[in-house]
Amino acid sequence: MKRGFICFFILIGLTLCFFVSCSIEEYEVIGKTYVYEKEGFGGSFTIRFTESGRVDYYEGMLSSHLGIASWSRDGNTITVSESVQGHYKKYVFKVKKDRIEYVEDGSDNFLYMKLDDGARFFEKEGS
Repeated sequence: MKRGFICFFILIGLTLCFFVSCSIEEYEVIGKTYVYEKEGFGGSFTIRFTESGRVDYYEGMLSSHLGIASWSRDGNTITVSESVQGHYKKYVFKVKKDRIEYVEDGSDNFLYMKLDDGARFFEKEGS
């Protein structure tokens, strides 16, 4: 009798795991431009993901740095990597339906902007 209950609960657990894993959606970012929800460094802070694995970002009009980095994706996590002034930098984002969110843990600060965990970049219309 106990064995039957254990098997029943294991079966329910596996079924729930299957449905949860099927509900995770991956949203496309290639060719899209994302704009920071707040003011950048003297203007809009934008990030664009290219098909070739390159990221172009610009922290704002007062920034003298045009970021050109590489990116990789693992599920809904994007890691952006670049070398800035001889230092390796890494930025991590979570992909959501209409935005990407900065993940502070494991990320460096950008050159001119310090973002808080969960800082949102919304998809630019027409991008």
